[in-house]
Amino acid sequence: PGSMVGGLSGEPSSAMSVSGGLGSLPSMASSIGGGAPSVAGSMMSGRLAPIGGSSGVASPNRAFIADTANRLLATERPESVHARLEDKAKEVAAAVALGAPETFGGFGNEDGDGNKGSMRAPNPNYPVTLMMPKVEQLGLEHYDDLAGAGASSVAGGQGMMAGGGGGYAGSEAGESLASGMHVEPSASSRYAPLKVVLHPAGPRNCVNFVSDLTREPDVAKRNSSLVMFEHIPGAKVHEGLFPAYPLPNGKNTFYYHTGHTLVEEVRVTPDELPDRPVTLELALQIALPRADVLHKLAKPDANDNLNYKPMPALCPLPEKHTLDVNAPDTLEREAFGDLCIRNLQFGCFEQMVAKTCEEDLVTPARFLEPYSVHKSVFVPRLKLADSRDFYDRTPVLLKMFDNDWRHVTNKVKFTTFVRTTPGDDSPEEKLSKCKEVLKDYYDELEGAFRYYSIMGTGDEFSMQLNEFTDFADQCMLPDAKSKFCKRAHIDTLFKAANFEEKAESKEAEMVAKLNDDNALSRFEFVEIIVRVADAKFLKEKICDSLVEAITVMFEEFIIPNLAPESTLDVSVFREERLYTDDVDDAFRGVWDEHLKYAKDGYRTLAKGTQFKALEALYDAFRMEIGGGTIISRKTMQMDQWMYMLGLMGIMDDEDSKFTLREGRLCYVWAQMRVIDDFKDVEKYESLNFIDFLEALARVAEGFPLPALAIIKANGFRSGVEYMGALKADQTDLMLTNRPSRDYMGVKTRPLATKIGDFLDFLFRVVHVHCGYQDEDYTLERALDVFTKLKKRRKDGM
Repeated sequence: PGSMVGGLSGEPSSAMSVSGGLGSLPSMASSIGGGAPSVAGSMMSGRLAPIGGSSGVASPNRAFIADTANRLLATERPESVHARLEDKAKEVAAAVALGAPETFGGFGNEDGDGNKGSMRAPNPNYPVTLMMPKVEQLGLEHYDDLAGAGASSVAGGQGMMAGGGGGYAGSEAGESLASGMHVEPSASSRYAPLKVVLHPAGPRNCVNFVSDLTREPDVAKRNSSLVMFEHIPGAKVHEGLFPAYPLPNGKNTFYYHTGHTLVEEVRVTPDELPDRPVTLELALQIALPRADVLHKLAKPDANDNLNYKPMPALCPLPEKHTLDVNAPDTLEREAFGDLCIRNLQFGCFEQMVAKTCEEDLVTPARFLEPYSVHKSVFVPRLKLADSRDFYDRTPVLLKMFDNDWRHVTNKVKFTTFVRTTPGDDSPEEKLSKCKEVLKDYYDELEGAFRYYSIMGTGDEFSMQLNEFTDFADQCMLPDAKSKFCKRAHIDTLFKAANFEEKAESKEAEMVAKLNDDNALSRFEFVEIIVRVADAKFLKEKICDSLVEAITVMFEEFIIPNLAPESTLDVSVFREERLYTDDVDDAFRGVWDEHLKYAKDGYRTLAKGTQFKALEALYDAFRMEIGGGTIISRKTMQMDQWMYMLGLMGIMDDEDSKFTLREGRLCYVWAQMRVIDDFKDVEKYESLNFIDFLEALARVAEGFPLPALAIIKANGFRSGVEYMGALKADQTDLMLTNRPSRDYMGVKTRPLATKIGDFLDFLFRVVHVHCGYQDEDYTLERALDVFTKLKKRRKDGM
């Protein structure tokens, strides 16, 4: 590693280095202990301690050594400032001797974190760093003469030893060191007045610092450095290689000195391959190959150019011969490898060998047609739905609005009312702008109509007065302080919207015939919204135009206060939960791959017993008891749907959280939207078979019974047996009110699993309702029972 000047203070694990052209150390160097009271120690500490007096207490009139002095001590400097820096370095060394951090062998601060220094003297038994004067002043011929004197050498009694000698706080030597000794620079000296003496003291444990890096001819000394790094407790890699030296703080460190290049790098090219053998002797290789390289490595000479230092020795000779050699009685090196030549005899014979091989045959993946809703049980919707799609998208909603607007503008009183409202626009512009603003909010308007229409006890596809009152109250439309929009005014507007004018066309006659005079149809709900906006905002002069009044009413009153279910996007359930492969399998009742797919991998669209049972169940319950009318027999009406759900006995249980409201919502959410609710009144008010399947799936999503696996784990045969025990209060397994049951909650189980559990319960309930025992239930028998149920209902049974 290169030289690192200054090091890091307070980090025992960091590598510390002392720069300055160190003398050669053949092994790991010892740590600088005893407080490291030297230029090197001050450089290694990162921040110099305050200069102390002879009493060992920092004097207030003494200054701190700036970081610039640290940098100058390790950099190239002219001779003119060399002497002053030496004096300053010796003064710093005295201070560091008394206040070295624990990281560098000192005692640290007793009251702090061990990194601020201490006034106690270092331990004299640890290695020291000597601040050396010129050799001429010591009366020695060479610095190495000082090594034998050990760590206690003192030059001329001037107290030049810094630290390690017991510390000089309050002593004569300490005062002499603090004040410093002026040393004249000598051009004849190769070394700086600084030497690191490691323990034990000896010629090989002295590290000399070169005075002038730029003038040192030895490049290795100019680039040398001394690096300290901490020994990690438990590490044993260094054992037998280099020692770990203890510090006064109880830690062990290593010192690594980079000086002379110990091992030079050489390029070793691979040996050339031997020639191809052309004789039997060469092919058998009866002797070891000759390699002079190993001998050269073991016995290097003066002219050796390999420059491997240290040279590896050859492996020791074996204690006995294991091969047939010519001289088995001697264990000399030459005897090994001197093999005897054998007289080999060759013979040829023929042997039949039967070979068998195993192959891992990779069977190519069979093509299986992926799921597509266009080949599912819901594909009839492409023909039955007004949208000619699997979803109710925006185009069908716009057509619904246009149909409702046509019906409402056929009423002369309504168009006259809109044209005569206050505003700067012409009568036709007022009517046109009213249409556009209502179109923007038609999605919320139509959703609110469908939701609040089923909340009462009347017809589920028209809005009674009490249902409209609930809607108005929830949206805070009546205002007791208003002159034109009190609750009594709302009731009057309800009658105005219900008023039927004289029919002037066949379409108007059909609407008048089918429209309930005491309830709002879908287009009449559009009309009353406009009239309420006029009464609440325009007549009160809160808004200046009818368009502004409608916008304010929707944005500030209706949309923020609507029930969340009224604005639910029913297409999300279809896209994310309903139109899947598993749900399709659950309705078809075909799970076997051989029945589900043809030989070519395409879907067979086969229908199993479960699908046939669903068809029979739909046919049975779409038939009114007593036969009904021809129209009512074609599709399932709301009352037949609710009757079928009532057989399960869960809507009358308060703990089930599945009421008439949830049953009706599943019905209307499963319907595809109808553009003309009068012309296609049958489609508008009923469920076809595909809608019936979706309605069952929506009931299964919010079904309150525990999973069938849990019911069976509690000792019940089926959900019917469990419900019987629950009503008789014979079980602790209660109906579950799971958060996933909420139609807007996060789902935790696949819908196909829920459908399977629910259909098993529904089929068993109807099976028992027809007079059979639950123990005798099978899916095939249920199919026969459902087929007969249609005739029984037609006959009034």
